[in-house]
Amino acid sequence: MEKTLNEHVGDLRFLPHLVLHEAEAWVLACPEALEIVTGKSGLAADVNNLTRTAGGPEQVNDGYDTAPARRLAKLYPGYRRTTDGPEAIHLTGLDEIRRQCPHADAWFRTLEEHLGTGRTR
Repeated sequence: MEKTLNEHVGDLRFLPHLVLHEAEAWVLACPEALEIVTGKSGLAADVNNLTRTAGGPEQVNDGYDTAPARRLAKLYPGYRRTTDGPEAIHLTGLDEIRRQCPHADAWFRTLEEHLGTGRTR
């Protein structure tokens, strides 16, 4: 899909990235930080079990009712998408997100190459 979008737009400045399922996939890569942000004891273990069973944060999604945001809300009913998730990502850092989310890492590499800031990993 990303390749088709890129070919259709045909502009070197356009670097498509479809986050697998939704941005909460990245939040699932931050279980310890999410537990700190929410203050819910045991949340990190629950999130780790969820991602391990799915094969990684980017693979968590079996349908509408099991999308990452819905699963997070089920694990922690007070989950706030606009603050808890971004804060957990900030505390964790992109290096860990990249380590756990290979699709996202590939996109970040493309951005770095395109911008001439390629970093070695």
